[in-house]
Amino acid sequence: MVKYKLNFLLAGEIFIHLLFWLALLWLNAQNQVFFIAIESDVLNLNENKITNYTGVFTFYWFYLLVIPKSINRSMIAFLALSLLSLVLITKLDNMLFVYTVSNSNSESYIQLDIMYWINFLSHCFFAFSALLIQRCFTQIKQSWHIKEQKTDQTKTELALLKQQIHPHFLFNVLNSLFSSSYQYGDDKTAEGIGQLSDLLRYMLYETSSDRVPLNNELNYLNDYIKLQMLRFSEDVELKFSNSAPFNDIEIAPMLLITLVENAFKHGVMPECKNIIKISLTCEKQNIFFTVSNIVKPSTCKEKPVGGVGLVNLKRRLMLLYDNKHELTTTIKNNIFTAELVLR
Repeated sequence: MVKYKLNFLLAGEIFIHLLFWLALLWLNAQNQVFFIAIESDVLNLNENKITNYTGVFTFYWFYLLVIPKSINRSMIAFLALSLLSLVLITKLDNMLFVYTVSNSNSESYIQLDIMYWINFLSHCFFAFSALLIQRCFTQIKQSWHIKEQKTDQTKTELALLKQQIHPHFLFNVLNSLFSSSYQYGDDKTAEGIGQLSDLLRYMLYETSSDRVPLNNELNYLNDYIKLQMLRFSEDVELKFSNSAPFNDIEIAPMLLITLVENAFKHGVMPECKNIIKISLTCEKQNIFFTVSNIVKPSTCKEKPVGGVGLVNLKRRLMLLYDNKHELTTTIKNNIFTAELVLR
């Protein structure tokens, strides 16, 4: 993709150069270009040809050397080098003309003095044109480069965020399997290990894509909930409603799981009946996901519910769904509710 953009930019640069010189040739042919010498049968023809040749040299001298080598280092150095170059090139221009005109007289030298300033302005025009075109394409290259850097940075950051999710999730699941091995025996543990295998398969082979089918993400949530209910079936009343199947709807992977993890982490208290409600619906390609659970009053006062997982989720949403998402969290009557809308 980067190579394609650079080739496209190079083609555009060549096209602008050709267009610039063709426009000048056309104006010159119409005797409208401003650098034509003063009216004189002797001076006009020869000086016009010389100025055309030296003008090309001026343009590319500035375009390839003076501007890229000095303008970003020091503006004073750039202006000084530009002025020196224009003076020397104009001197060279007039010296070539004197060399080609053998019948110079006093009147011609007076005309040459006037012509020097006309030629100087002509070369200023070529230098300014080179500056305008060169800086325009330089800005385009820099903007593309910055965009590529931001894209690479975003991909790296998202990869790191996913890596933060995986160890945290595995730690919780292993705790669940450890508890179930004592409570239910080998059958339940084997069932949990099988579900864990499905979860790991999804995480390893499907979450590498930018988007996955929402139905796949729903299956992943169901497997995760089953694993958690192996441990909390007696302590948690789970209500999970959804309007599946979600045909032709895609989502960034591993977004919804964070809110469900938080519900089991912060919404399960010993020696009481805990209720976790989960809802997943879609309307016109918009995804609505809601999770609510009971929390201790002391937990609400000590620290925000969600911790690192919620901060991680907010960051991923900003990177993946900038201006296309809404995440709100509320606590009312000791019930924590997280509502996520993806557009």
